[in-house]
Formats: sequence, C-alpha cells, structure tokens
Amino acid sequence: MLIHGIVADAFASAGLDVEPTFLTNSIETMKCLAASGDGVAFLSRFDMAEEHRNGVLRYLQIRDRTMGKNVLSLVQRGKRSLGLATSMVAEEIMNSPPPERTYSVIDFGH
Repeated sequence: MLIHGIVADAFASAGLDVEPTFLTNSIETMKCLAASGDGVAFLSRFDMAEEHRNGVLRYLQIRDRTMGKNVLSLVQRGKRSLGLATSMVAEEIMNSPPPERTYSVIDFGH
C-alpha cells in the first residue's frame, strides 16, 4: 500500500496519532466508501478522475508531495458540502503544525 505509507508518514510528521479503521488495496472500495459519505479515501487524482468528471467525488489536494505524477489527496463525495468525516480529517490536517507543510484545498466547483 504505497499511498498508505505516504499518508501514515504525513500524519506522523504532523504529530498526529491516526489509526485507520479499515485498510484495503481496492480503489473501488475506497471510492465507494468516500462516495457514500461513510469514509474518506486518500487517492491520486488519476484514480478518481472519472468520478470527479461525473460529480460523484470531489478532489481536494491536501499536500504537494508527489509520487511521480500523483499528488496525495483526500477524496470525498461530490456535489455536497464536506461530510463530517472528511471535514474532521481535513481540519486536523490543515491545523497540524509540521515543518515545511504545504497543504491546500481545491474546490473544482462541485
């Protein structure tokens, strides 16, 4: 789980003790959980491009750390305000004080 390692490192460097309640290698499962509002997913923009185009998921870039052409992102359901889980995770990330932190949230108008 390459992205899991990136996410775990990001939380650790921010001094946040976060334990996932569910881990999967299935991108489809992650997208379904995020789309239902029952979870959050950290995916590349490429992994959820179709769902973004269709307005099912919204892409929120949260960190400028890239792996090739992939940017670490928090994914949540589209065409709605941020769900509680997404809001809490995004707020925790945005309020963390790690050195050299470069987070941003991008709203593509959905």
